[in-house]
Amino acid sequence: MWELIPQEVTCPWCGAGFEMMIDPGEGSHETVHDCHWCCAPIVVTVAVSAMDGGLESVTLSREDGSDE
Repeated sequence: MWELIPQEVTCPWCGAGFEMMIDPGEGSHETVHDCHWCCAPIVVTVAVSAMDGGLESVTLSREDGSDE
């Protein structure tokens, strides 16, 4: 069983910071979550090591692909 890993993240839309719980047991994946503050859709990309199952990175981006 994997433990959830807390990650401090920043919304790419409004800049608000919040904590997101990441489950490395899901492996590398991409999902969409709404910002807790502005409700904009955020693409969350999680990279997990194939070697040891450790969390490598968590990247947040705008669903529309723009930077700003």
